[in-house]
Amino acid sequence: MTTSTGAGTAPSGVVVVGDLLVDIIENEDGTRTRVPGGAGLNLAVGVRRLGTPATLVSPVSADGLGEWLRAAIIAEDVGLVPLACALPTGTATSRRVEGEPVYEFSEAIHNRRYAYPAADVATMGDGAVLVVNSYPMDDLDQVEALVDVVRRTGRTFVVDPNVRPTLVRDVSAYRSGLRRLAAVADVVKLSLQDIADLRVEDPGQFVAELLRSGVRVVVLTRAADGMSVHTADGVVATAPVPARPGPVVDTMGAGDATLARLVCGFAEDGVDLDATRWRDVAREAMDLAADICRISGGNLAALRPTERKER
Repeated sequence: MTTSTGAGTAPSGVVVVGDLLVDIIENEDGTRTRVPGGAGLNLAVGVRRLGTPATLVSPVSADGLGEWLRAAIIAEDVGLVPLACALPTGTATSRRVEGEPVYEFSEAIHNRRYAYPAADVATMGDGAVLVVNSYPMDDLDQVEALVDVVRRTGRTFVVDPNVRPTLVRDVSAYRSGLRRLAAVADVVKLSLQDIADLRVEDPGQFVAELLRSGVRVVVLTRAADGMSVHTADGVVATAPVPARPGPVVDTMGAGDATLARLVCGFAEDGVDLDATRWRDVAREAMDLAADICRISGGNLAALRPTERKER
């Protein structure tokens, strides 16, 4: 289903541009579990579970698995803008190596394409925040298509490269694509692992470069060292990883949880926050990420829904 707030209605909620696929999780006992997945879907579900209206924009196949994914989205009360897709539904097989997720993607995901008809762009403008979470940033045409959407909607734009090394054909092109999207972004969220996968040697210099390019806020997650927030106005806020009972199951989904909490806040309060509020937001995001690290598979659908807001 495609949702729209209608003419004259103030934009609200979060519109997510990102992948929709079938996650095949290889368990330690050798069995496999099939669940609806993709960085885009997981983020949109997390946003909705946190009580904020969410819409997912993603290519959707016309096969049986595509219909299964549509039904899963509807069941989560997440709106869907289904972009045309001539390929079969893609899959991602994941396994844990020392607690970290390792992915193997099907050919359909390697060849995914995002194209935005005018009617879909209008719907994308219904949200207060537009966020892209994992995207073929090494494809200049698809990057420029998304830049055009950002300019036409005029919404707060958040970029998370969420790098999947096995999906990146050209690291240099991917860095260029990220910089191009950052040039029209309000916020860039990235991790130290993203920076390493992008083969950037100096994280601090990279953050400073993004801020000089016009990005208003850079959020950097630092694994066990928590999170730091850097703004163009010179505000720096940090938050540690909170202590939690029980062991870390894996870190899969922690980045999506962090981003979900952030964009829900942006939809309500914008991104022009003072240092105190940034510290609060960072702590809230780290709290949620710590909870997700105690869940096998990192699926944000495992979150207990909060009170849902009307669309």
